[in-house]
Amino acid sequence: MSLACGIDGCGGQVASDGFCDTCGRQPGAPEPTSGAPSPTGAGPTCPRCGSSRDPGASFCEACGFDFLNASTPSTPVARPAPSTQEPPPEPMSPAGGGNPQGAHGGSRTASPDPVPAADWQATVTTDAVWYARFCETWRSAHGDDCPIRFPGDHERSVRISGPVVVIGRHAAGIDLADEPNDPAVSHRHASLVLQPEGTYAVTDLDSSNGTYVGSEPIAKGQTVPIAPGGSFNVGAFTRITLEPGVSAREA
Repeated sequence: MSLACGIDGCGGQVASDGFCDTCGRQPGAPEPTSGAPSPTGAGPTCPRCGSSRDPGASFCEACGFDFLNASTPSTPVARPAPSTQEPPPEPMSPAGGGNPQGAHGGSRTASPDPVPAADWQATVTTDAVWYARFCETWRSAHGDDCPIRFPGDHERSVRISGPVVVIGRHAAGIDLADEPNDPAVSHRHASLVLQPEGTYAVTDLDSSNGTYVGSEPIAKGQTVPIAPGGSFNVGAFTRITLEPGVSAREA
């Protein structure tokens, strides 16, 4: 039986790897403190903040330290504040003053009935346009060339299902440590959350380099719906496109 995550009242389910599939944190793990020594056998840590690090990562997920250039602090991608938009107006009642929802209550549109969950296909591709933007931002922030090389054209498909799909390095849902291995992706980078109508929405798990929909960053804790055929970007060169009801081609 899976355990429930109790960090900050999360309530998500703890996966077999010990991390919560909702908030991306590890229940029972000590919080990293600045300058703390590495526990015996715990693996490499960040030289700036003492947090545990993935041996294959280029940046510290806690403080953004650049392991490749040993620069402090590291800001590989500038994450502009998300734009604020006014909420859409309430739908108008039909001409003649009729109330489509009955004699009582307002004119709000009824929520769609939940759609049974079905397998979706996530297509992971390398995105040269996104990579060019990443490198331009890197040069602006650091004054030197981007240390990450574009791996060429790659595409693979992953079948996804369930209420939460975690995206990241060695993640159980969509593992972006697989080829072509985007080093700018965090261990628990983002997650896809199943919506009542049967589609998925993406949320950023406080990643180092952000999650972008339509070139706009997602704020921590913000959830953005992804329409069928829609896509989003993570890391230095990765684009993920979602399609419903399609048998995934195994990578």
